[in-house]
Amino acid sequence: KERYTWSKAETDCLKKIFLTENIPQRLVDQRYKTGEVYLDVSNRLAKLGYNRSAEQIRKKWKSIRKSGNFPRIAVSVSRMSNLGKSPVTTKITRSNGLHITQPVMTSYANNAELIEMPSGLSSSKVQLSTPMGNDRKIGDIKRNIKKKAQDNYSGALTQFYENWVSSCEDMWKRQKIFWIEQIRSQREWEERVLEQQREHDRELVSICNSLITSESELVEYMHTGDVACETVMECFDDQFSNCNA
Repeated sequence: KERYTWSKAETDCLKKIFLTENIPQRLVDQRYKTGEVYLDVSNRLAKLGYNRSAEQIRKKWKSIRKSGNFPRIAVSVSRMSNLGKSPVTTKITRSNGLHITQPVMTSYANNAELIEMPSGLSSSKVQLSTPMGNDRKIGDIKRNIKKKAQDNYSGALTQFYENWVSSCEDMWKRQKIFWIEQIRSQREWEERVLEQQREHDRELVSICNSLITSESELVEYMHTGDVACETVMECFDDQFSNCNA
């Protein structure tokens, strides 16, 4: 069964290891695996006579950071782009059958330093003072925001309905004008067709009248011709009679 209670000596040793071995920097550095870092700390504690697993160390370190009993550490490492080398290198060792990755500070590590938090400052969270009636004010603000949102929604809906009605009225007006123009064009076309039909009828009547007049003249001419023939025949008869006598 794991022992979760930490003695003061174990806690002090853990803090010392975290400070001296630059463990916080290794935990945030992407070149190191978090599990291996905690395992390295566990092996170092084992060498001092304290048996703690990597998971226990992780939980304890989380608790120490939350309590604020550990100085805040900030590590500033330049990119060293002009030198092309990193100020921190790694060295892999083998202990108790496990591979341990350890940081090794090179000669270019002059830009890396530990900065301790001044003793007069506290790392605890800042609690803002809440004035009396702040909950009521927050409730009023929420209600006002909700009412404003509802008013905006109602106003937008009303505006949308008015725009829709206006567009429908415009469409109906355009449709009415269109159908009026269509009816007028139809009537004009019908009137033109009727006028053409009337003109055609008048032409037929005129042709018929002219034909009737021509027939009357022909009949009269034929009658006149018949009378002339009879007169000529009578003259021939008279002359023939005189010749025989």
